[in-house]
Amino acid sequence: MKKYNSQYHRLSVNIYYTYGWLNGIYNQKLKEYELTPQQFSILRALKWYYPEYIAVNSLKETMPDLKSDTSRLVERLRAKGFVDRVACPNDRRKQHVILTEKGLELIDEIESQEDQWVKDIYKINPEEAELLNQLLDKIRTAETVADKC
Repeated sequence: MKKYNSQYHRLSVNIYYTYGWLNGIYNQKLKEYELTPQQFSILRALKWYYPEYIAVNSLKETMPDLKSDTSRLVERLRAKGFVDRVACPNDRRKQHVILTEKGLELIDEIESQEDQWVKDIYKINPEEAELLNQLLDKIRTAETVADKC
């Protein structure tokens, strides 16, 4: 019995299952920090922009799960003292966020351990990792059917 219609179909299924597998690993690893993978993604994005503030709506673009409730996630991180939230001076309805010192220390600590996590779970060498990164980037940047409409 044929499981897949084509190698492209197999690739789609493989990427989907890999996301779930990797998300489960990150859930487990981040429990000791009382963070979810989505909260970790926000902290990482804020580190990329640090020491600048970023609009909460702009954070949505950095999230792997586009349906994440970014505002709610940011509020939970603020309550834990990892981010500060301020109203935009030009438009008080918009909110901007920045890492606090506590948040920066936390993301630095996690990222220092993350490299070892991924080396342990990915059974590929650095050259294979680079090739896979290039291929995944190519897939994500390709024109989609939705882009054509």
